[in-house]
Amino acid sequence: MSSEKDDDEVDSYFSEFNYEEWERDHSSQEDEDFDFNFGGSSGRNVSGYIGLMDDGEEEKRRLVLTKFQGEVILDCRSEVLMFFTNKTFALLFRLTHGRQIFGYGEGLGKLFRGILTAGLTDEEIEVEAFKLCRSYALLDGKGDLELSPD
Repeated sequence: MSSEKDDDEVDSYFSEFNYEEWERDHSSQEDEDFDFNFGGSSGRNVSGYIGLMDDGEEEKRRLVLTKFQGEVILDCRSEVLMFFTNKTFALLFRLTHGRQIFGYGEGLGKLFRGILTAGLTDEEIEVEAFKLCRSYALLDGKGDLELSPD
């Protein structure tokens, strides 16, 4: 599913993330009384923001799902399934009992939208994740998705 090149791309996303800028933007939006209705999920739908959990060691860095305020709501075996040419990606969280959450991520500190599924094979997960990401990319006006070349 993921190659060494994918790992290098994830590392480049981590190194390009400007946490101070994100924190400044986050604070200014809260101060302007934006109303963020965040429940985390509704039926099978899951939403949140992509965060980075860094335990001090590079090999232990991982993507997590957070609330807008930064509180971690899902820190569970994450992996990037595929990268797209528009700098978005498909992200997978593997849960217990054969369940998984996969969805569309726009980058660190940005929106994640996905669905909770169960009983899918790895191949089915990849196909369904691509379909879901494609629909969100079109909905967001980012155009049709193309896989980033390996």
